[in-house]
Amino acid sequence: MGLVEFLLFLFKFWRAVAISVIRCLPPFKPKPKSVEGEIVLITGAGHGMGRLQAKEFAKRGATVVVVDLNEESNEETAEMIRQNGARVFSYTCDISKKENIQQLAREIRSDVGDVSILVNNAGVIYVADMMSITEEKVQRTVDVNVLAHFWLIREFLPSMKKRNHGHIVALASQAGLVGIPFMTDYSASKFAVVGLCESLYRELNAMGLDGIHVTYVCPTFVNTGFVKNPRLAVGKVPEPEEVVEKLMEAVLLNRRSVAVPEDRRMSHFLRAFFPSDALDEIFKFVNPQCDKVDAKKSQ
Repeated sequence: MGLVEFLLFLFKFWRAVAISVIRCLPPFKPKPKSVEGEIVLITGAGHGMGRLQAKEFAKRGATVVVVDLNEESNEETAEMIRQNGARVFSYTCDISKKENIQQLAREIRSDVGDVSILVNNAGVIYVADMMSITEEKVQRTVDVNVLAHFWLIREFLPSMKKRNHGHIVALASQAGLVGIPFMTDYSASKFAVVGLCESLYRELNAMGLDGIHVTYVCPTFVNTGFVKNPRLAVGKVPEPEEVVEKLMEAVLLNRRSVAVPEDRRMSHFLRAFFPSDALDEIFKFVNPQCDKVDAKKSQ
């Protein structure tokens, strides 16, 4: 690399830093984009954050496609949206199987059209130590939390690429940034989601497809009832409404990632600059109960 190339790199690097800082200031914050008329597919929409997301997108004029394994609760979500006059389609699907996702995609393309915003929200979580968790639960964690992302993206990304327009959103977790005890399968799956999103963003960028955005959201464990022992969570346990508010803000502003609470972004910094033993002490200080946990009681 010559001197000119190096100086150009420094200019572009610090310009990007400056722009990012300026955009955080109230007078210069970018205007949120419109999702009116977009076709938004949300998995795990029958309850919790998926339902809240579906209502938020519908409120902004999007056509919402709600997908869930539970037909009854999924239809409840759809009916809530219909009552507000929005356009919604509901599908029952077990996304742990690739063939189910392929069939689902064919039906959606036929009934609704090309999905332009894909929200991979569905996920499963189990709490057990490495040797206690069953093989079936490990497999399901990988199938739902990781592989379903791949199969859904592969179904709907081609139409986004043709128009250079779309958005892929993933619910990751702080467990995808910092390993959580008694959740080895879950942490591994969420690390995979973060890696998938980072890699996909750079792949699309390298192909010149700057109209397709990728966003991943990393909340601490959310107060939805899925985590039976919230003391395993690191720090404050946010409400679903708080996470969805941050998710919607990130999507509408085309942000690549968001942490909830925001201060959890420090996870990357801490891992990069502090030794492992020091990180262990930070983890114990933030959540001392995790230092001594009865695995059997955590299940």
